[in-house]
Amino acid sequence: GIPDEAFDDAIWEQLRRGEVIEVESRLETPAIIQVVAAADGFQAFGQMMEAAGSPLDQEMKDGLEMMGAFREMLTELPLFARPVGAPNYCFISPLKRDYVRVPFEELDGEATLYATVEKRLAKGETWSLLDVMGLGGLPKAARRSAERELKAMKEFGGNVVRPPAALVAPIAIYR
Repeated sequence: GIPDEAFDDAIWEQLRRGEVIEVESRLETPAIIQVVAAADGFQAFGQMMEAAGSPLDQEMKDGLEMMGAFREMLTELPLFARPVGAPNYCFISPLKRDYVRVPFEELDGEATLYATVEKRLAKGETWSLLDVMGLGGLPKAARRSAERELKAMKEFGGNVVRPPAALVAPIAIYR
């Protein structure tokens, strides 16, 4: 593993594609992903209300449908791992929903990330929720415009990540 107190620019610059890392981290899930992960619970609640004879209004139905559609777009849920003692660095770890063994909202907190480095973001490059939604290949101008809107959604922090950050393929996350 990488000693937390030694994590700095020199270590960061040495990270290469395919390298295995083990980092004590503070895990964070973007708020919008927590909302989407809860979509099943909201939909079950709506079904229960309907069955109890208290139908939802059209606005609620539309909202639940939109959340469900957004959830289906996300085959992977991003998790951010920031090394303990060096929170300026970020490892973006997309988790396949089918392999997560705890409720997604329980992932936040300190844990060890064991992963392989896929790619360090280059200076000026960004990662955003657009990448998770399969829209990462938008033309630059359209991507910048969409990312400005994502950044403006303060209630959904973590929508846009800038370097120093790296995409990693998670092998295990454990406490």
